[in-house]
Amino acid sequence: MRHPEVLILSTPQDVHAAAVAGHLTALGATPRFFSFDQLIADTTLQVTIDVERYARNLTVAGAGRIDLGEIDAVWCRRPGMVKASALPEPWMEAMVRNEGLNVALGLLRSLNCLFVNHPASDHEASFKLWQLEVARRVGLEIPRTIVTNVPQAVAEFYERCRGEVVGKLVSESSNWLLPKYETMGVPTLALSEADLAHLGQVATAPHLFQERVDKRHDIRVTAIGQRLFPVRIDSQAGSGTVDWRTDYSVPMELTTLPPDVHEACLRLLRALALNYGSIDLAVDRQGRHVFFEINCAGQYKWMEDRIAGLDLSLELARLLIGQAEPMVPASPA
Repeated sequence: MRHPEVLILSTPQDVHAAAVAGHLTALGATPRFFSFDQLIADTTLQVTIDVERYARNLTVAGAGRIDLGEIDAVWCRRPGMVKASALPEPWMEAMVRNEGLNVALGLLRSLNCLFVNHPASDHEASFKLWQLEVARRVGLEIPRTIVTNVPQAVAEFYERCRGEVVGKLVSESSNWLLPKYETMGVPTLALSEADLAHLGQVATAPHLFQERVDKRHDIRVTAIGQRLFPVRIDSQAGSGTVDWRTDYSVPMELTTLPPDVHEACLRLLRALALNYGSIDLAVDRQGRHVFFEINCAGQYKWMEDRIAGLDLSLELARLLIGQAEPMVPASPA
């Protein structure tokens, strides 16, 4: 009997990837690691396309040969970035990186297997403005939001919200462009009256502002296939009252969602064509569940390590080998 082969787009040093790989092995599957960082310097590849067949093979330093035609599932955990170096001109390096990325994504698109998640779906779902619109369409509450480069519009929004406003990056990937990128990046920050004197800076680029939710607590919903794992985060008990990611020391526990919110979250995943996502909600003083965003490759080990019975790595492994129901079935070739 042939064992399932799962391609994990990450490295064995990634604790999430390593945990899932361990469960895959225990379940009788073969995990294979590959990162786009390895593509040019540490990998030889050969793709043969003719009328009868489409053969694609990678030979990765330290990992051996990977026959992509034998892969049953792909977990796009942390794919990495195609790199090129030691070329005479910067434009040459940029061109080589672009060619390499085009090959990598084209190879993935050719696979007829389960994706968690498909790169095209990850890309589409990464736009925060699109997330908010889809969330609104599927019936989730969202905060009042403005994205603008007009300082006066921000001042007027601040007045309409009675000074209860937060600001955040439009794109999480902008964190990668900071001179010293930290795991946390730029948190959500409250806008104060003192900040209004500096609103002229808004004219330099589009900025995203939202009405601040008067929270009871936050909820991180980890979605794996058609299952949801909501964790209550008592954010108001610590220093992360605006952004819980700044304080992981607060109490956390498994919780349940109201049926209408549960179903709306599933509709969100279906609309965005995702088999995995980390959904951030807050529960306000009136008991409303308010949607902030969904991260297609959100971290979860910090919850799994603290909460007994929260076996997210195992559930991901089960999904990858067909023992759990996907939201999005295997992609057609």
